[in-house]
Amino acid sequence: MSGKNINIVQNYYKPKRGFENEDQKREHHNQLERKRRNEMKFYFEKLRSTVNQIDHATKPVICRKKILTKAADYIMKTGNNIHLLRNDISELKKQNSLLEAEVKNLEKQKALLTDDERKLLDELDQDSSKSSESSESSESSESSESSESSESDDE
Repeated sequence: MSGKNINIVQNYYKPKRGFENEDQKREHHNQLERKRRNEMKFYFEKLRSTVNQIDHATKPVICRKKILTKAADYIMKTGNNIHLLRNDISELKKQNSLLEAEVKNLEKQKALLTDDERKLLDELDQDSSKSSESSESSESSESSESSESSESDDE
């Protein structure tokens, strides 16, 4: 081997990050492993509290397997709900477009009406709005009368 190749091989086997011996390297690895375990513990605790809030369980979930199982179940339920809601949205959009087309069709038909027909239609609209107002007021007066009569019965 040439001198250049020997240097490459020697550099490859040198401890990384400036560790002078194996003890420093092992201690660094142990610190990293401790940090990883603490982070995992933190996130499992966070997931456990979230799962308990979702599940409203009386007994707190302790086992990591149960935590993961309940979290997976919740994710699956949520995914199914999202799918159903997307289907509902799609169906409502279809209904909306049909109703918009119907409104356009009615507006076209209204534009083709003669002046006399328009006046008659406006009169019908006014009469229907008056009758709905009067029925609403009569319903409210009937309900107030019935409440008054029940009060007088109590006395």
